Amino acid sequence: MKTAVDLSEYVEIRDGRAEVRGRRLTVAFVAEVARQSDHSIADLAYQFTLTREQVLAILLYYAATDAAESQRLNRKYGGQPNQSFVG
Repeated sequence: MKTAVDLSEYVEIRDGRAEVRGRRLTVAFVAEVARQSDHSIADLAYQFTLTREQVLAILLYYAATDAAESQRLNRKYGGQPNQSFVG
């Protein structure tokens, strides 16, 4: 059984991008820093001046939407979302 979690307290969509609510900090940027480093949740919170709850919500949102976006790109581009697009 899946449980829905409302992350709108922590994430907002502005100009088509998911951002930390009330900040001009994109969810994707925080998630990429987390992915490319060995930082703990507390380290990320300190680095971006966020709460631990905000960091966890950002990473949860990114994981959920990244999977959905990958599936959308697979359907749109025939299963090759990493292929370079020129044009």
